[in-house]
Amino acid sequence: MWNKRTKIFSAVIITLCLILLAGALPVNANSNQGSIPTLAPPLAVPPPNFNPLTATDQELQQYGFPSRPSDAKELQEWENVMQYAKQYVKPDQHPSSFIHGLVRTSTSSHWAGYVVNGTDNKINGNAPLYTQATGEWTQPTYSGTNAVASLWVGMGGWTGSSSIVQAGAHSNVPGSTKYEFWVEDAPAGTVWEATPVVNAGNILYVDVQYGGSTSTAFLLNSSTTQYTTVSFNTPNYDGKSADYIYEAINYPPYPSWGSSAFSSCLLSSNLFGITDFDSFGYEQINMKSGSTLHGWPSTNPSNGSFTMYSQ
Repeated sequence: MWNKRTKIFSAVIITLCLILLAGALPVNANSNQGSIPTLAPPLAVPPPNFNPLTATDQELQQYGFPSRPSDAKELQEWENVMQYAKQYVKPDQHPSSFIHGLVRTSTSSHWAGYVVNGTDNKINGNAPLYTQATGEWTQPTYSGTNAVASLWVGMGGWTGSSSIVQAGAHSNVPGSTKYEFWVEDAPAGTVWEATPVVNAGNILYVDVQYGGSTSTAFLLNSSTTQYTTVSFNTPNYDGKSADYIYEAINYPPYPSWGSSAFSSCLLSSNLFGITDFDSFGYEQINMKSGSTLHGWPSTNPSNGSFTMYSQ
């Protein structure tokens, strides 16, 4: 009888330990998080003092860096940004059920910026599928309300689309710090990136490259020279558009942060190399509620640059 009770007691203890251990395990690529995107296997860590300017194309891909452009003008722009990527930091990833919205028209309640629509830019009768979007901006200052200002780049989300592969940074992260990088494969959910650290006024550079079942986000804080690379699962890809967006989250109230200069806004597709987004036809999106304008981009973008405004 004692042996039987001992075995039962031991089995209960072991079961409780397993339950507690499971609750303590970190989220990883094999975790079942429902609608939350699972993390892909991590990318290789660059060696100490890695220099993207002198790296081979193979090394850039291996460590998750943006592709090196072949065009002389775009190459110079790429080099101007990559010179600040000096301190690799391991990504500190934690998932959230937070999901960004989609947009259907050029007037939106929560989007402002530019979208390049592949159906309006056919090459030899074929609409390109966009595979890379890149942008740089100054992160807005938190306005002190419950609103969230999110600046990001990505592919998808335009009329007729139900998904976006995207990455960017928030001002006033819900339930977390005020400023933080993030990646997402909508309509799944957001994966927050606690590193590199982001503060108001920092110059941020984000590159998203679609790679099939998994994609890569390169996140750089040029003001601190810290960067990281993230591999995330992307089953919901729709590459019919490329996006350069300010998004209002948890509105109303709407964020009020003045203006931010966007630059290095590049894209690439399965039909052409890396180029400025405004080399093709694009749609301007204005953020409005009723007759009130809450966010808008400057008109006539040039060389991949424009200014984003808020109310």
